Amino acid sequence: MCRGEGEVESGGGRVEQKLQELHEAIVEGNNKLEALLEVLDSRRWSPLHLASAQGRLDIVQALVSENPDMCTALDGDARTPLHLAAMKGNLDVLKMLFEASLYGPHELMNVKDVAGNTILHLAVRNKKLQVVDYLLKKIEKAEKTENRIKAVNAINNCGYTAYDIVMDSKNEQEFKDIKVSFRKVKAMQAKDLSQGDWLSKKRDILMVVASLIATMAFQAGINPPGGFWPDNAALHRAGEAIMAYNYPNTYPYFIRANTTGFVASVSTILLLVTGWPFKKKFFMWLLVVIMWVTITSIAFTYAFSIVVVSPKGEREPLFHTIVVGAIVWCCVMASLLIAHAIRVNWWLKTNKGINVWPQIKDFFKSKTSRQGESKFGRLGSFGRGARQRNSMTWRRADRQQQWQFKAKDLGAQAMVVIDDGVMAATDDGVMAAMVGLIARAREKERREIDSVRERERCMTVTRLEVEMEVEVKKRRERWR
Repeated sequence: MCRGEGEVESGGGRVEQKLQELHEAIVEGNNKLEALLEVLDSRRWSPLHLASAQGRLDIVQALVSENPDMCTALDGDARTPLHLAAMKGNLDVLKMLFEASLYGPHELMNVKDVAGNTILHLAVRNKKLQVVDYLLKKIEKAEKTENRIKAVNAINNCGYTAYDIVMDSKNEQEFKDIKVSFRKVKAMQAKDLSQGDWLSKKRDILMVVASLIATMAFQAGINPPGGFWPDNAALHRAGEAIMAYNYPNTYPYFIRANTTGFVASVSTILLLVTGWPFKKKFFMWLLVVIMWVTITSIAFTYAFSIVVVSPKGEREPLFHTIVVGAIVWCCVMASLLIAHAIRVNWWLKTNKGINVWPQIKDFFKSKTSRQGESKFGRLGSFGRGARQRNSMTWRRADRQQQWQFKAKDLGAQAMVVIDDGVMAATDDGVMAAMVGLIARAREKERREIDSVRERERCMTVTRLEVEMEVEVKKRRERWR
C-alpha cells in the first residue's frame, strides 16, 4: 500500500457528537452554522469532510448551500470531501458535491491526495462499484478529450492507474462489468501509457530519418551514379543515364530498389503526419516493417552505386566485401524477423487467445510433403507396394457398396460395377439415376472434408491414382 492510502478513521462517539452539533446548528439558524463551517479537527477535517464520510446527505446539503467552496477544501492527507465520499461509497453525497461545486467535474476528479490517488483510484481500491460506475459515466460524457484522458488515466505515486488496480484484482468476477466500462472510456494501464510516451518522443526522430532517406532516394533517382551523357550520339541521347548503357541488365534493379526506398520513406512520413494511432501494436509493427523495407532498399542502392563508380581493378574485392555484408545483413534481418514473429505470436496468444505457431508449422509441413510427393511421387506410388493399392481398392469397394445400398433404397434393380471408371447397369433410366446419385454422393463427400489433413490425404490418393493410370497406359504401350 502506498503512503497515505490508509482507511478513514471513524472516530466513534466524537463523530456522533460533532454531527449532532452540526444538526443543531442547521436547525437553529445560519449564525451558528457559519461559526462551525471553518472549524477543523486534528486531521484538518472540516464539517463537510465529516458529513461526507458519514453519508449525512441533509447536513452536506446545508453546508454546501452555505459555502460551496468547502467542496474543494483539503484535509491533512490532501483529500477533499469528494475523496471521503468515494472511499465510503456514499453515492448520493458524491452527486450532491459534484452539483454544488463551483468547479467542473474533471477538475474535481483530477485532484490527488498525498499518495497521488484521485477519486477514481480510491473508489476502485475500496471496491465501491456504484461510485466507480458513476464516475466512469461522467468521464464518458465529457466533451473535452484531453480532460477525459487525464481523469481516467491518472497515475498515483505507486505508478498505478485506476485500471491497473482493476486488472490486479484477484476477484475478477466482481470487476467483470467494471472492466467493460473502463474500456469504453479508453482507460489504459501505466505500462501502455509509458509506451505511448516513448512513441511520442521517437516520432520526431523517425520523421527526420524518413526525410533524409527520401532525400537520398530522390537524389539517386534524378542524378544516378556515373552521370549523364553530355551530347547526342548514335546509341544515346543527351541527358540519359550512362549507367543504363554500361549496365543494361542491372540498371532496372537499381531503379526498382531506389523507387521502393523512396516510396517507403514517403509512406512513413505520411503515416506520421496523419497521426495514426501508433500506440496500437499493429501500427507499430507496420511502421517497423516499412522502415525495414526502406533501409534494405537504400542499402542495395548504395552498394550498387559504389560498384558502378569504382575502377574495374577494385571491383572484385569490393564485390566480395559487399557479398559478405549482404550475408550479415540478411542474418540480422532474419533474426529480427524471427524475434518479432515470436513477439507477435505471444501477444496474440496473451491478448486474443490465438496461437498461430501450429498453423505455421502445419503450413510448412504440408508444403514440404507436397514437394516431396511431386519429386518422388512415381517412385513412392510403386515402391510402397500393394499397401496403397489395397487401400484404394478398399475405398472403391466401400463407395460401390454405399451406392448399391442407396440404389436399393430408391427401388432400382441394378448392379453397378466400377472398374477403371466404367459403369454398367441393367436399365438406361436406372443408369441415369445412378449417375446423378453418384455425382451427389461425391459432392457431399467433398463438402464433408473439413480439415486440411483430410484434404491433403484425398488429394494425394487422387494423384496416386492418376499416376498409376498413366503408368499402366505406358506399360500397355510397351507391351504392344
